[in-house]
Amino acid sequence: MDDDQGNMVEVYRYFKLPILEAYETFGNDLSEKTLRAIKDGDLDYSKEIEFVHVVLKRYERDPAKIDNLNKPYASYYVELTGRHIVSESGFDRIPYLTPRWSKAPEETYGRSPAMKVLPGIKVANVMARNILEACELAIRPPIMMPANSIEGPLRTSPGSLIYYRQGTRDFPRPLVSGANPGVGEALLQRQEARIEQAFFLDKLRTPENDRMTATEIMQRRQESLMFASPMLARLYSEFLDPLIGHTFESMVRSGVIPDAPESLQGRSLAVEYRSPMATSKRAAHTQSFMQAMQATAPLMQVNPGVIQNLDSDKAFRDIFDAQSVDPSYLKDAREVEMMRQQQAQMQQAAMQAEVQQRQADVGLTQSKAQEAQRQANEPNQ
Repeated sequence: MDDDQGNMVEVYRYFKLPILEAYETFGNDLSEKTLRAIKDGDLDYSKEIEFVHVVLKRYERDPAKIDNLNKPYASYYVELTGRHIVSESGFDRIPYLTPRWSKAPEETYGRSPAMKVLPGIKVANVMARNILEACELAIRPPIMMPANSIEGPLRTSPGSLIYYRQGTRDFPRPLVSGANPGVGEALLQRQEARIEQAFFLDKLRTPENDRMTATEIMQRRQESLMFASPMLARLYSEFLDPLIGHTFESMVRSGVIPDAPESLQGRSLAVEYRSPMATSKRAAHTQSFMQAMQATAPLMQVNPGVIQNLDSDKAFRDIFDAQSVDPSYLKDAREVEMMRQQQAQMQQAAMQAEVQQRQADVGLTQSKAQEAQRQANEPNQ
C-alpha cells in the first residue's frame, strides 16, 4: 500500500509452512487449536498452515525507546486459523523491496512492459515452434511409398540400402510440403521488434549509422532518455535507493564503515549512480553547456567581460564529473587556490622587482647625464 507520495508503507506477504516447521519457528505462540492438534498427535504432518506477514508504518510509538515494539515500522506474523498473532516485532525501515516498472493512479500493484505485448510474446513462441517444424519438414520430409512395395523396413539414413519388389515402378519419394521457413522468420522478426520496442531496447541502443555526427548521437540519446526516465525514476526510488540505503545503514551499525566526520554529521545520504544510463544522462548536460558556449561566442568577442559571469572552475569540474573521470585526476580545490595565491604573490613580486629595476635604470641614466654635463662644463671654467 502506498502513501500520498507513492511510497510503499504497508506490505502483506502470504505464505505456508508445514506444521512441524511452523512449530519450530513460532513454538507455543501458535494458536490454541494448532497446539492442541500437535499435542494430541491426531493430525496430518504433511498439512501446511497459512500465515500472513504484515509490515506497516507504526503511528503510535515512543521514539525514546529503542526496542522492537517502538520501531518506525511494525511487523506481525498472523496465523490465518483464528487470525492469531504469533509474532510481533519491528523494523527501522520496510525490509521488502517492491520495485514496480509502471503504476497507474490509485493502483497498488504495478505492471511490467511485457503485459502490453503479452499476446505478441505468445505469438512469437508459437511461431518459433512452427519455424522449427517447417525446417525439419524441409530437411527431413515425410516419405511416400505404396503399400507392400519394398522389402523390409524403410531406411532413411545416408548410404542405406532399400530393397523393393521386382517389377514395381513405384519407388519411395519425399513429400514436398512447400514449407517455407523464411516466411516465418520474417514474421518472427517483426514480432521480436515489437517486443523490443515495448522494453525500450530500440531507444537505448546506439544507432548503427556511420554517417551520424557526435551531436546527432547525443541528441538521439537525450530523446531516448525522455522515454525511459519515468520508469528509471521509479526503479531508483523503489529499488536501488532503499537497497543502497539499507545496506549503508547496516554497515554503519555493524562498524564496517566508520562514523562520519563532524562536517558530515546530520546530513542525509545522497546516492549518485555511475551506470551507463546515468553517465549518458549527465553527458547531455555537458553537451548543453558546450552548445551554450558556442551560442555565446559572438557576445564574448564583442564584450569579453561577459565571461566573468561564468564560474569556470565549477564548469570544469562538472564536465569531468559528467564524463565519469576518476576524481583522483583532479587536484583539490583548496590546493588549486593555494597555487593561485602563490602565483599571484610571485607575479606581484616580479612586478615590484621590475618597477625597482626601472627606477634604478632611470636613476642610473640621470646620474650619467649629470656626470656628462658636469664634465662638459669643466673646460669652460
